[in-house]
Amino acid sequence: MIARFIHRRASGHLRAVPLAAALVLLHCAAAAGAANVVTHHNDTLRTGWNDAETLLTTAVVGGGSFGLLHQVPVDNHVDAQPLLVAGITINGSVHDAVYVATEGNSIYAVDASSGDVLLRTNLGAPVPMSKLPGGCNLDGPDVGINSTPVIDTAS
Repeated sequence: MIARFIHRRASGHLRAVPLAAALVLLHCAAAAGAANVVTHHNDTLRTGWNDAETLLTTAVVGGGSFGLLHQVPVDNHVDAQPLLVAGITINGSVHDAVYVATEGNSIYAVDASSGDVLLRTNLGAPVPMSKLPGGCNLDGPDVGINSTPVIDTAS
């Protein structure tokens, strides 16, 4: 599996947006000065509204400044929404980190600018789809982290 990142340029700023397993997730933008996205659909009401977004317009998305930035190998399908914490210190350096959770039960912290994997942790073996009673309509062979986690930036 590959987590993909696309980018957009507006007003001279580079913004990275994760593409998880071929899904365009435009609501999770990462860049210097970007608002953190720490829960599903950006807010506790799950509206998907990012009131801090001022640069994403149809002119920018439709222009030649919007495209693939990074492809990051991950261990399984990505069904959870990737999340962003801007300006976080990891391994002694400050990064805009995109957090990607997989059905392989892994969580990755990926540098939004470079695509480098900063951290990876596995939470144990995922459940094989064949072991689930009654079947399941997910797209992969395993069930691990399926729902979008929440990041508590205060802790």
